[in-house]
Amino acid sequence: MRISLRFHPGAPASFYCRCHSVPVSTARQRQFFADQGYLPFGRIYAEQDVERLRKAVAEVRTAAIDAGAAVAPVERSNVAVSSNLLNEPGKTTLSVRNLFRVNDVLRRHAFHAAIAEVATELLATDEVRLLMDQLIVKEPEISGTVGWHQDFAFWALHPPVQVSCWLALDHVTKPSGAMQFVPGSHRLGEFARVLSESGRKSRADSRPVIPRDPAAEGYETVAVELAPGECIFHHCLTWHATEPNNTACSRRALVTRFMARGTVLNVEPAAWDEDFPVVWPQP
Repeated sequence: MRISLRFHPGAPASFYCRCHSVPVSTARQRQFFADQGYLPFGRIYAEQDVERLRKAVAEVRTAAIDAGAAVAPVERSNVAVSSNLLNEPGKTTLSVRNLFRVNDVLRRHAFHAAIAEVATELLATDEVRLLMDQLIVKEPEISGTVGWHQDFAFWALHPPVQVSCWLALDHVTKPSGAMQFVPGSHRLGEFARVLSESGRKSRADSRPVIPRDPAAEGYETVAVELAPGECIFHHCLTWHATEPNNTACSRRALVTRFMARGTVLNVEPAAWDEDFPVVWPQP
């Protein structure tokens, strides 16, 4: 079953000042997130603030694409790096990371007090660290499908206590590639990292694979539409996907990912053997 959702349980003011001790999120919002694994939070920014973010994104995006492969791997933590999230020929979903390191406007967004505090409350922790910030762009006609996946499968972290804030810079509708979720899927455990174009495992992994079409297998799927300046949070284990942008306008989003206190590097012996092979002892 597929449905589209417009649900805004509450929103803070555009300019946030932490001068009280009450939670930023409501009990209803926190319960919704705990049950469903995602939370359409509502408006974070007014239109003039969104426009400042758009201008900053345009500057960083151009610089990152121009730098391209010329950036040495050792330097990549200090520059914005662009990549294509898809392996489909002729299809591009642009990703630019490390925005906060190169632009003051985007750094302020990455450290936005209300967003960070909501992340802290949703994870039921007393501290969150920035895991990464990211621009994701689906342009008309050339964007492809980002298949069903869990974010956690792509991170060498443990335990799964991370959350992402997905902020719309444009009107986001199902035809333009809105985020789609399987409600409650964060309670189904860990799944393997998969290749977007095939849905197959990208490395040896004993964990199961998320169905390529959850709706066809009886799972409910929800598409969340957003206006510019509105955001949605989702848990690192929640199944999600996006379809191509079939409109005439860009679909840009800023994604800020947070990790709770207690997050450590994954030391599972075989999970990353392909990336970090054992060289001793040898058979």
